[in-house]
Amino acid sequence: MKTNLIFFISVGMCLSIPTLLTHAQTWTHYSAKEQLTGSHYRGFAEDKYGNLWVGSDKGQVFKFDGSTWKRYTHEDGLVGIEIHCILSDLSGQIWFGGTGKGLCKFDGSKWISYSDKVNGNQVTAMALDKKGVIWFGTEKGVTSYDGNNWIHYNKKNGMIGNDVSCIAVDANNTKWIASLNAGVSSFNDTIWTTYTQDLYGLCSKDVRSIAVDPGGYIWFGTIQYGLSCFNGKSWLTYNTEFAIDCVQSMAVDQKGYKWWTTYNIGMNKFGSIDSSNTHLDWNKYYGSTPDGIRINGVLSIFIDSKGDKWLGTKKDGIFKLEDGGSPGFHMTGKY
Repeated sequence: MKTNLIFFISVGMCLSIPTLLTHAQTWTHYSAKEQLTGSHYRGFAEDKYGNLWVGSDKGQVFKFDGSTWKRYTHEDGLVGIEIHCILSDLSGQIWFGGTGKGLCKFDGSKWISYSDKVNGNQVTAMALDKKGVIWFGTEKGVTSYDGNNWIHYNKKNGMIGNDVSCIAVDANNTKWIASLNAGVSSFNDTIWTTYTQDLYGLCSKDVRSIAVDPGGYIWFGTIQYGLSCFNGKSWLTYNTEFAIDCVQSMAVDQKGYKWWTTYNIGMNKFGSIDSSNTHLDWNKYYGSTPDGIRINGVLSIFIDSKGDKWLGTKKDGIFKLEDGGSPGFHMTGKY
């Protein structure tokens, strides 16, 4: 069901009075009419063939080839109850992580379970580093896999906390790992460094999303306290009306625009006015589809190779925004 709808964008720069602009955007809404039978859609990934994969609850994932959605379940070999994250590795194989000892891989023909390889029962995050090593976050720390060896890390090794919420990798191959209600750890394959709310500029210890922009800035989305930005030396915090809700997911396009979703406010976009990220152009998207569904309860955002934005919601299916934007800026992996 493809519809063109008018979405309202509230734009404010620096301390100027926000203005209200109206732009036509092309949105596509996918729901039960397209055989999407789940909820809690999150964990998007794009494979080497351009197919889109998305996780859901009830032990199922969906693949979209541009016209048709295909469903995979436990009967096919998928493991896990609720799929939280999906990753396409350098060889094009697809990894799926979720709750209930949920870690498996699909190589295009068969499914292989790796649930006994990670140090936990819930795989909450995955990232691919510059060397092709996959990092898995669980409630008991992180596990790395280089194709041969599985290595486990937790607080005993230098992490700030064990319960991992998200992972990102920067251009220097440093891994940034957030632990629930603890803060953030970084790991350069040799040294662990921790960042807390009290001793550093992190605006909250409860970080739920991390993104790296083309300029090398690291962005942290938190619960109710806004966004923090780190350039390697100093921190900035943004806690305006655009960022005070729960920042569930973040993505960056190749032009450097940051996109993030919140549970109650919808989707937001901002881009730097200057290279220091001290002045930003904020855009807030909100509105309803023609059938009355508000785009709220957004759990995840993904920008594909065409620049289209995909939003996974808790109860209202999946939305795609075609706005002529640039592809996503993915530090890890090449398709």
